[in-house]
Amino acid sequence: MVTRSVLYDRHVISDNSCIFCVGGLETAHHLFINCPYARLIHRVYLSETHGITMDYSMDWEGWVLYFLAIADAPQRQILLLYLQVFSYHLWRERNARLHGGGSFGPRKLLTGIMVDMRGRAAASTWLSRLISSRPIICTWLI
Repeated sequence: MVTRSVLYDRHVISDNSCIFCVGGLETAHHLFINCPYARLIHRVYLSETHGITMDYSMDWEGWVLYFLAIADAPQRQILLLYLQVFSYHLWRERNARLHGGGSFGPRKLLTGIMVDMRGRAAASTWLSRLISSRPIICTWLI
């Protein structure tokens, strides 16, 4: 992933600060885990929806392994889906800001993530069946 820190190290750009918080260096770890903007999205979805408080000192692989260790299969799948959808939407927001496409803001970003997750869950036969049999799963997709 070519973040601003990578481009800075290659002498392509002269500023490697995070486009969201302008306080940190834009590395993949900062952008997807440690940036206050990303943490806000994680807090709303992971803490408020799933009751999970993440360790922000872990790297992305640590987060994936943590989610893989969750015993409840539907919750595990939905959390792994969240990581995928979150990454896509945050990268899209980052690029829009960098290349003059405007800013969506955290509320719109989170709404996009949730709409995308509901759509992907509805397209999954396995998750669709689980949703109809376990209503709690619907609250994870809100």
